Parts: sequence; structure tokens; C-alpha cells
Amino acid sequence: LYDYRRTPTLQLSNALLGETTQSLRELLDNMSREVLEQQARDLTPVSRVLLVGGTYPVSKHWQLGAEVRQSSLTGTGATATLPATEGTGDVLAFTLQAIGTGIFTETGVLTLTASELVSDAYDAILLAANSRFIVGGRWTVEPSLRFYRQVNATDTTLQRLTPTIRVIYQLRDRLSFESEFTLERSTVDSELLDETNDLVFYYLGLRYDF
Repeated sequence: LYDYRRTPTLQLSNALLGETTQSLRELLDNMSREVLEQQARDLTPVSRVLLVGGTYPVSKHWQLGAEVRQSSLTGTGATATLPATEGTGDVLAFTLQAIGTGIFTETGVLTLTASELVSDAYDAILLAANSRFIVGGRWTVEPSLRFYRQVNATDTTLQRLTPTIRVIYQLRDRLSFESEFTLERSTVDSELLDETNDLVFYYLGLRYDF
């Protein structure tokens, strides 16, 4: 896979991100269209992603996968109200994955993922376990656990541990009840700051598929 795009989509209104007004007409009264177009381009970074990967079945229930990804995001220019931002440079990600089907239950799916990210600005690892089980025909339970650790070039260490559980109950063919609960604990360790934050996210809702 090779993906090249501007993020967000390039359009003239992106120039408004660096202005105090929200009117393109007002900007065109004060600068030429060429200058406005260049400001829109300067505030719309380019994203590039190159990805090579594959999976291979090793048994009736398990398949293994590997992936190498190179990505980058360019910086943005300075405006009257916004400072310039630097690009990310090349970020390399190496991922190994094991996918199990029919694990614990006949309909159970378990995915284990380990990733390493390498860049000039930071190095990081990501460990994740995601699963999906159907219980009793109507209940779907999706527990997951993620651990992320990042060490910046400035010797700042960031860690996140995120357990999540998502539950779906199928009321009718197109109507379902959904809920999710996420707890995230993040820590930052540097020469000037030691900080721990806890985040709790949850929702309850009804979903109707047309």
C-alpha cells in the first residue's frame, strides 16, 4: 500500500486556520487569491504512508502476520496567529500479529499485536490484545488491553495502559444496545515533570442499522 494525501483535504478555506476572521471574502479583500492559495497549502500538511505486510495460516485456529510501515507528515508554515510546526520526519513501524479464531469459544476471535516505532523524535512500543466473543446468540463482548510506551529525544517517557470493554446486545435484527467502558492511566516522567493522569470514558446507546 502506498498512500499520498493532504490532511485535511486541500481547500481554500484552510487558510482561515491562520486568521482571526472566518470569512474568505474578507481575506480576499485584503490579499490576492494567489497569496491566499499559498497560505492554504502551507497550512495543509502532506501525509505519506508506505506499507508492506502479509499473513500466513500456521494451524486451524491461528495465523501470523507481519507488517512494515513508513510514514511521514510534513510541517506547516507560520501565520499571523499560528507558529510554524515541524514535520514528523520518517516514522518506521514494525508489527507482528497473531490472530486466533475459535479461541475459548467457537466464535471467539483473539488478536495479539506487538509494534515498535522508530523516528528521530521518539521511539515507542505498543502491545495490544483484542478479543471478540458471541455469548448466547445475542450478546457480543469485546474486551481489549493496550500498553504504549514512548521515549522522546528529550528523555521524556510517556506510558499509557488502557483496558477497554465493549458490550453489544442485539435487541432485533437492526436494533442493538451498545455500551463501552475505557480506563486509561498515563504517566509522564521527565527531568522537570512527573505526572499521572487517569481518564474514564463510557457510553450507553441504541444503534439502528438502516
